[in-house]
Amino acid sequence: MLDRIEKANQNVTQFACPFSQVRVLVTKNKVQMAGDLSYDASGLLSMVYSRPEGDLFEITATHLVMKNGGKERRFELAKTPMMRRLADCLLKSLSGQIRSLAAENDAVCQVMDDGRFYVVTYEAPEGTSVGYSRILIRYRKTDCRLVALELYESSGLANLYTLQHAD
Repeated sequence: MLDRIEKANQNVTQFACPFSQVRVLVTKNKVQMAGDLSYDASGLLSMVYSRPEGDLFEITATHLVMKNGGKERRFELAKTPMMRRLADCLLKSLSGQIRSLAAENDAVCQVMDDGRFYVVTYEAPEGTSVGYSRILIRYRKTDCRLVALELYESSGLANLYTLQHAD
């Protein structure tokens, strides 16, 4: 299954689609978000939010930019390991680089077929206090396109992304 996911995504150079995001706070409150995602295999990602309107998340070759509520934060990837980890996780999930993602996160990777999706789960080693404690990725079986990404942080925060690819 890993070979199929990686091979199917090798030739994907770019795509755009609507997405939704649920941010689960440590308090278990949920924040609903949505917008349009644009991906380029050269390492570029743009998520322009329509809810909340005006928010932005962008990955370039050297930076990660977040704009929330009119306030912009810019992180240099080479100098900010936490943001580099986030950028790598998003880009590698979108491009189907499953083995590389597992190696970079020192995580145990499991893959299963649930009938409709290939479900890839990464579990961080026990005692991990920084970064992601668990990553769950769903790829559509028919074409191995990413349809859902769930990032669970050791702190209790989670981000659940769903992509609405055109069929």
